[in-house]
Amino acid sequence: MTRRDTVKAAIAHQKTDCVPYCIDFTADGEKRLQEIIGMRSAKEFVDNDIIQVRAPWWQWHQLGSDWRQPESPTSPSSVIGIGSYEAFFDKLKMLRDNSDKYILVMVYGSHFEKANFARGIENFLADMAADPAFSKKFLNRIIDKNMVMLENFLAAPEIDGVLLGSDWGTQLSLLMSPAVWREQI
Repeated sequence: MTRRDTVKAAIAHQKTDCVPYCIDFTADGEKRLQEIIGMRSAKEFVDNDIIQVRAPWWQWHQLGSDWRQPESPTSPSSVIGIGSYEAFFDKLKMLRDNSDKYILVMVYGSHFEKANFARGIENFLADMAADPAFSKKFLNRIIDKNMVMLENFLAAPEIDGVLLGSDWGTQLSLLMSPAVWREQI
Protein backbone atom coordinates (compact mmCIF):
# COMPACT_ATOMS: atom_id res chain seq x y z
CA MET A 1 0.00 0.00 0.00
CA THR A 2 1.44 3.38 -1.00
CA ARG A 3 1.42 6.31 1.38
CA ARG A 4 -1.26 7.85 -0.83
CA ASP A 5 -3.38 4.70 -0.49
CA THR A 6 -2.87 4.73 3.28
CA VAL A 7 -4.14 8.31 3.57
CA LYS A 8 -7.13 7.57 1.33
CA ALA A 9 -7.96 4.47 3.39
CA ALA A 10 -7.73 6.42 6.65
CA ILE A 11 -10.02 9.14 5.26
CA ALA A 12 -12.50 6.38 4.34
CA HIS A 13 -12.23 4.98 7.91
CA GLN A 14 -10.67 1.76 6.64
CA LYS A 15 -8.02 -0.29 8.41
CA THR A 16 -4.43 0.75 7.66
CA ASP A 17 -1.05 -0.68 8.62
CA CYS A 18 -0.06 2.65 10.16
CA VAL A 19 -1.63 5.99 10.97
CA PRO A 20 -0.81 8.50 8.23
CA TYR A 21 0.27 11.93 9.40
CA CYS A 22 0.91 15.48 8.30
CA ILE A 23 2.78 17.58 10.83
CA ASP A 24 3.12 21.32 10.29
CA PHE A 25 5.28 23.71 12.26
CA THR A 26 5.22 27.36 13.09
CA ALA A 27 8.34 29.14 11.85
CA ASP A 28 9.76 29.11 15.40
CA GLY A 29 8.92 25.43 15.84
CA GLU A 30 10.57 24.46 12.57
CA LYS A 31 13.66 26.51 13.49
CA ARG A 32 13.88 24.81 16.90
CA LEU A 33 13.51 21.33 15.38
CA GLN A 34 16.20 22.22 12.83
CA GLU A 35 18.56 23.16 15.67
CA ILE A 36 17.97 19.77 17.31
CA ILE A 37 18.27 17.56 14.22
CA GLY A 38 21.19 19.34 12.58
CA MET A 39 21.89 19.09 8.88
CA ARG A 40 18.73 17.35 7.63
CA SER A 41 15.82 19.63 6.88
CA ALA A 42 12.86 19.51 9.24
CA LYS A 43 10.60 18.48 6.34
CA GLU A 44 12.89 15.56 5.45
CA PHE A 45 13.10 14.54 9.10
CA VAL A 46 9.32 14.51 9.62
CA ASP A 47 8.65 12.88 6.22
CA ASN A 48 4.89 13.52 6.15
CA ASP A 49 2.55 11.18 4.27
CA ILE A 50 0.92 14.22 2.71
CA ILE A 51 2.49 16.79 0.41
CA GLN A 52 0.89 20.20 0.87
CA VAL A 53 0.77 22.37 -2.27
CA ARG A 54 -0.42 25.96 -2.60
CA ALA A 55 -2.63 26.69 -5.60
CA PRO A 56 -2.75 29.85 -7.69
CA TRP A 57 -5.43 31.93 -6.03
CA TRP A 58 -6.54 35.56 -5.77
CA GLN A 59 -6.27 38.52 -3.44
CA TRP A 60 -7.78 41.96 -3.02
CA HIS A 61 -6.27 44.62 -5.24
CA GLN A 62 -6.33 48.38 -4.78
CA LEU A 63 -9.45 48.60 -2.63
CA GLY A 64 -10.76 52.10 -1.99
CA SER A 65 -10.18 53.70 1.41
CA ASP A 66 -13.86 53.18 2.29
CA TRP A 67 -13.16 49.43 2.61
CA ARG A 68 -11.31 50.15 5.88
CA GLN A 69 -13.96 52.46 7.31
CA PRO A 70 -16.67 51.31 9.76
CA GLU A 71 -19.56 51.90 7.31
CA SER A 72 -20.24 49.38 4.57
CA PRO A 73 -18.15 50.35 1.53
CA THR A 74 -19.69 51.77 -1.61
CA SER A 75 -16.69 51.64 -3.96
CA PRO A 76 -16.24 48.48 -6.02
CA SER A 77 -13.95 45.73 -4.82
CA SER A 78 -11.27 44.49 -7.17
CA VAL A 79 -9.10 41.41 -7.15
CA ILE A 80 -5.96 40.13 -8.81
CA GLY A 81 -4.88 36.57 -9.45
CA ILE A 82 -1.63 35.34 -7.91
CA GLY A 83 0.52 32.44 -8.98
CA SER A 84 1.01 30.56 -12.23
CA TYR A 85 -1.22 27.70 -13.32
CA GLU A 86 1.44 26.41 -15.68
CA ALA A 87 4.00 26.20 -12.85
CA PHE A 88 1.35 24.71 -10.53
CA PHE A 89 0.44 21.92 -12.98
CA ASP A 90 4.12 21.23 -13.70
CA LYS A 91 4.78 20.93 -9.97
CA LEU A 92 1.84 18.57 -9.49
CA LYS A 93 3.07 16.33 -12.31
CA MET A 94 6.62 16.31 -10.92
CA LEU A 95 5.34 15.47 -7.44
CA ARG A 96 3.13 12.62 -8.67
CA ASP A 97 5.92 11.22 -10.85
CA ASN A 98 8.40 11.26 -7.95
CA SER A 99 6.35 10.45 -4.87
CA ASP A 100 3.81 7.99 -3.57
CA LYS A 101 2.42 10.55 -1.10
CA TYR A 102 -1.08 12.05 -0.97
CA ILE A 103 -1.14 15.47 -2.69
CA LEU A 104 -3.27 18.00 -0.81
CA VAL A 105 -3.93 21.45 -2.27
CA MET A 106 -4.08 24.01 0.53
CA VAL A 107 -6.27 27.10 0.30
CA TYR A 108 -6.26 29.17 3.48
CA GLY A 109 -8.27 32.30 3.94
CA SER A 110 -11.46 31.10 2.32
CA HIS A 111 -14.58 33.27 2.16
CA PHE A 112 -14.92 34.54 5.75
CA GLU A 113 -11.23 35.38 6.04
CA LYS A 114 -11.21 36.98 2.58
CA ALA A 115 -13.96 39.31 3.82
CA ASN A 116 -11.86 40.08 6.91
CA PHE A 117 -8.82 40.82 4.73
CA ALA A 118 -10.85 43.34 2.73
CA ARG A 119 -12.67 45.05 5.58
CA GLY A 120 -10.68 44.27 8.72
CA ILE A 121 -12.19 41.78 11.13
CA GLU A 122 -13.88 44.36 13.37
CA ASN A 123 -15.56 46.08 10.42
CA PHE A 124 -16.70 42.83 8.85
CA LEU A 125 -18.12 41.46 12.10
CA ALA A 126 -19.98 44.77 12.45
CA ASP A 127 -21.22 44.40 8.86
CA MET A 128 -22.59 40.96 9.72
CA ALA A 129 -24.61 42.48 12.55
CA ALA A 130 -25.51 45.93 11.20
CA ASP A 131 -25.70 45.32 7.44
CA PRO A 132 -26.37 41.60 6.88
CA ALA A 133 -27.56 42.22 3.31
CA PHE A 134 -24.15 43.67 2.44
CA SER A 135 -22.18 40.96 4.25
CA LYS A 136 -24.17 38.10 2.68
CA LYS A 137 -23.83 39.61 -0.80
CA PHE A 138 -20.11 40.15 -0.22
CA LEU A 139 -19.56 36.59 1.06
CA ASN A 140 -21.44 35.21 -1.95
CA ARG A 141 -19.26 37.26 -4.29
CA ILE A 142 -16.16 35.80 -2.62
CA ILE A 143 -17.56 32.28 -2.92
CA ASP A 144 -18.21 32.87 -6.63
CA LYS A 145 -14.58 33.91 -7.11
CA ASN A 146 -13.38 30.92 -5.08
CA MET A 147 -15.47 28.57 -7.22
CA VAL A 148 -13.85 29.89 -10.40
CA MET A 149 -10.39 29.37 -8.91
CA LEU A 150 -11.29 25.83 -7.80
CA GLU A 151 -12.65 25.02 -11.25
CA ASN A 152 -9.35 26.20 -12.73
CA PHE A 153 -7.37 23.41 -11.04
CA LEU A 154 -9.67 20.68 -9.71
CA ALA A 155 -9.49 18.62 -12.91
CA ALA A 156 -5.76 17.97 -12.40
CA PRO A 157 -5.55 14.17 -11.96
CA GLU A 158 -2.59 14.46 -9.58
CA ILE A 159 -4.66 16.15 -6.86
CA ASP A 160 -5.89 13.83 -4.13
CA GLY A 161 -7.63 16.41 -1.92
CA VAL A 162 -8.26 20.09 -1.29
CA LEU A 163 -8.30 21.82 2.09
CA LEU A 164 -10.26 25.08 2.28
CA GLY A 165 -9.49 26.79 5.55
CA SER A 166 -11.16 29.67 7.33
CA ASP A 167 -11.23 30.63 11.01
CA TRP A 168 -14.65 31.36 12.47
CA GLY A 169 -13.83 31.18 16.13
CA THR A 170 -11.53 31.41 19.09
CA GLN A 171 -10.37 28.67 21.45
CA LEU A 172 -13.64 29.15 23.33
CA SER A 173 -16.43 29.87 20.85
CA LEU A 174 -17.53 31.22 17.47
CA LEU A 175 -16.76 34.85 16.66
CA MET A 176 -20.47 35.32 15.99
CA SER A 177 -23.68 33.73 17.21
CA PRO A 178 -24.52 30.27 15.86
CA ALA A 179 -27.60 31.78 14.19
CA VAL A 180 -25.47 34.34 12.31
CA TRP A 181 -22.98 31.62 11.38
CA ARG A 182 -25.76 29.40 9.95
CA GLU A 183 -27.34 32.28 8.05
CA GLN A 184 -24.22 33.89 6.61
CA ILE A 185 -21.40 31.39 6.64
